[in-house]
Amino acid sequence: MSAWLDVLLITRRLPHELGPLRIVLTLPQPVVGEAYAGACTAYGGPTGAAYTWAVVSGTLPSGLTLAADGAVTGSPDTPGPSSAVVRVNDALGRSVRRVVSLVTVTAVAALLVDDDGERLVDDDSTELTEG
Repeated sequence: MSAWLDVLLITRRLPHELGPLRIVLTLPQPVVGEAYAGACTAYGGPTGAAYTWAVVSGTLPSGLTLAADGAVTGSPDTPGPSSAVVRVNDALGRSVRRVVSLVTVTAVAALLVDDDGERLVDDDSTELTEG
């Protein structure tokens, strides 16, 4: 019984094997002037431990920020492409990087008209009017 207890104690002291640290990006296309909510998530680190995120080179779209918890929020204010490298660190000090490329677009308003040039949509409505 003593040998079994010794093996059990040694086994518990050994660090459990971790998988590779991986990044998953959930980043919708940013639109100028619209509130943005995206997320960078990681897995493969110690169970229950926090990850820490940072932009290490390049820039996210103007008006967006990456929080230490991986949340990407803000309101983009300039259309165009952007590219950044994000890094995540796990509780053991391991890190991995990933390139983030986003293209911020400008919202486009559409005006629907019939064959005679009559408007089919009111200014404050998105439903078609009868015609």
